[in-house]
Amino acid sequence: GVRLLLWYTHWHASGLLRLAERLVTDVVSVDVRSFPLPSRKVTPLGHGIEVEQFPLVARPEPRQQLRVLQLGRTSTAKGVAQVVRGVAEARRRGLDVRLLFHGPSLSAAEEAYRKELHALVAELGLDRAGAGGGDGLPVTIGEAVPRAEVPALLAACDVLVNNMHAGSPDKAVYEAAAAGVPVLASNPVFDSLLAPEWLFAREDAADLATKLEA
Repeated sequence: GVRLLLWYTHWHASGLLRLAERLVTDVVSVDVRSFPLPSRKVTPLGHGIEVEQFPLVARPEPRQQLRVLQLGRTSTAKGVAQVVRGVAEARRRGLDVRLLFHGPSLSAAEEAYRKELHALVAELGLDRAGAGGGDGLPVTIGEAVPRAEVPALLAACDVLVNNMHAGSPDKAVYEAAAAGVPVLASNPVFDSLLAPEWLFAREDAADLATKLEA
């Protein structure tokens, strides 16, 4: 007979999703926890990563400055502001760390959030070259980059930080792992991929700062 499949990987459980779950035969998602409704229909498949696009790179020699990369939409769900605060706290403790964020703003709400991020960076004094020591801007809120440039960004960083809302496992984490880049993440869904010392509390800037120090 005909089987109706629903692919869904997100933390938001809408009324439409509840209806769809009842109507389909099977649900497929990255992880059981990346489908926001309890359902016996869910089959976890993992993410489809084009691994050949993210060749394993030789990690750079240890250096004084820690270079942190965050990728994703300019959305509150990505928790960019919390990462900025974590970097600010780490710098307050004396760690020479820089954050580079790249992502598009796909809606008016996301464009407004980008403006909030720029204001937060300025408020924390992280928008001036050499502020608090080190070279370059402590925090850069950049625009989207072509996908072809992502491997080079990964190769140039020391660690990828992912602060996505719980329940939605970002592909960027798996892509960074494929390239051999260390990852710090707050999403509990990654507890089968990352050791406990690589997980941080999403709303706790001090915890992220501690993990960056480590």
